[in-house]
Amino acid sequence: MKLDRTSSNYWREIYKTEWHNGSLRVKIIKEMIQGIFPLKDLKIEEGFMGESNQEILIGNPVTHQKGEPDFYVKHRGKTLFNVEITGSFVNIKDSEMWIRPDKVQWAKEHPEPRTWAFFVYKDKILRFCVNEADDYPIEQRTPNGVIERFHIIPQNDAFEFVNLNWWKNQ
Repeated sequence: MKLDRTSSNYWREIYKTEWHNGSLRVKIIKEMIQGIFPLKDLKIEEGFMGESNQEILIGNPVTHQKGEPDFYVKHRGKTLFNVEITGSFVNIKDSEMWIRPDKVQWAKEHPEPRTWAFFVYKDKILRFCVNEADDYPIEQRTPNGVIERFHIIPQNDAFEFVNLNWWKNQ
């Protein structure tokens, strides 16, 4: 069956085998943030996808904004920062990280608080401020055999959030 790229469910179908891993990455980052910021009133509010949304949703819910982050970290009702999670449990390819233009556009339209992308790889997690990604070129890449456009961020421009080998031993 050939998928129609204009269908509202096109990307969900392309990435449906990644759904579980995506939810697992969200869970890992949530637990790490809660461990690093052990604030009594810290709350992590899920965005459109979040950890628990493993089903492939049909259409776009009314409350969904294109490019919306995976979750929001809040303390006493105030959002401290927004979180976008990506990666694929592989070794980083060609020392570059990819951020979709719609994620960057959302961050530009919502500049405060900052939106941080966490890139989850096999051995480490890198973080990068999505609000600054507009300065990077947009190029085509072919994940899952489908041509897509991404802002290309050099790995050296990101910060290591945690070394997963160290974290696993804690």
